[in-house]
Amino acid sequence: MLLQDCYTDTVDQSIPLTPLNEVQLKAWLKDAPNATQHWVEANGFTAKVGRHCALPGDNGGITRVLYGVKNLPDIWTLSDAANQLPFADYRLDCDWSDEAQFQVALGWGLGAYRFTHYKADDTKPARLVVGAAAEQIASQLTALSRVRDLINTPPEDMMPPQLA
Repeated sequence: MLLQDCYTDTVDQSIPLTPLNEVQLKAWLKDAPNATQHWVEANGFTAKVGRHCALPGDNGGITRVLYGVKNLPDIWTLSDAANQLPFADYRLDCDWSDEAQFQVALGWGLGAYRFTHYKADDTKPARLVVGAAAEQIASQLTALSRVRDLINTPPEDMMPPQLA
């Protein structure tokens, strides 16, 4: 997996991704415009873990995505988002600490992992904007992806020459 497959540093055209639990959603909706409140209600979004609601913009595009999460962020909080969300660039819009955002970003890449040694996968995961931690995320994701590739490779294709 290449870093640019699931991450970007381009903030400009990125879509805000707002992770919310059920309590936070209620508070967020109080300050939202009526049209947004109706849209969220019409789509049945209640901030259940792993569910999302894309909010439409005036130009027909997505203006924001609400994403249901647990109370405390961890490495798996958004790990399925890279494959659930439409292909685009997203940026976290939340008050999580730098460490929590790092863990969530790493989980994003782990969720986007695909074993493509025998069969190409042309699906494009959604990309997350990462900032200063990009290099550290890249090194950890590269190492973890290599280990996963080793685990997923059948023994008949993993002889000493291939391991070397």
